[in-house]
Amino acid sequence: MQSRFKPFFHKLFKLTIFAKGVDGVIDVLTSLLLLFYGKNALTKFVPFLFRKELIEDPKDLLGNYLIKITENISFDTHLFLVTYLAVHGLIKVGVSIGLYSNNPRAYQIAEVVLITFTGYQLYRLSHTHSFTLLLFTLVDILIIISMRFEAKKFNKQN
Repeated sequence: MQSRFKPFFHKLFKLTIFAKGVDGVIDVLTSLLLLFYGKNALTKFVPFLFRKELIEDPKDLLGNYLIKITENISFDTHLFLVTYLAVHGLIKVGVSIGLYSNNPRAYQIAEVVLITFTGYQLYRLSHTHSFTLLLFTLVDILIIISMRFEAKKFNKQN
C-alpha cells in the first residue's frame, strides 16, 4: 500500500521544488521593484491590489492590515526586505535547479540552506510575530521533511 503513494509523493516533491523556484524568481523581481521604486511602490500597489475587496467590504481585515503595514515600513525594514528577498530568491532558484536536475550534492546543500533560512525565519518570527512568516516557515519545514524522503530514495537508487 505504501508503494502506491511513492509516485504521488515524488510528483508532489517535484511540483514543490518547481513552485519554490518560481517563488524565488518572484522574490528577486519583487526585490528589484522595491529597490528601484522604493517604499512608494508598496504604498500604492497594496491598496490597488485590494481595491475591489475594500469596495465590497471596507472593513476587510486582510486588506486593511496589509495597507497599514505598508504605510508604516521604515527605511531599515525596506532595506531588509530588498536584501532578504534578493538573497533568498537567488538561493531558492539555485537550489530548485539543483534538486530538479537530480544533482546529488543539491540535496545536502538544499537541506543546509533551508534549515538555515528556517532558523532565521523562526528568529524573525520571535520578534515580529508575523502570521505570514509563520505560514512560510511551516511550508519550508514541510519541504525539508519531503526533501529528506527524496534524498533517501535518491541515495538508494545511486
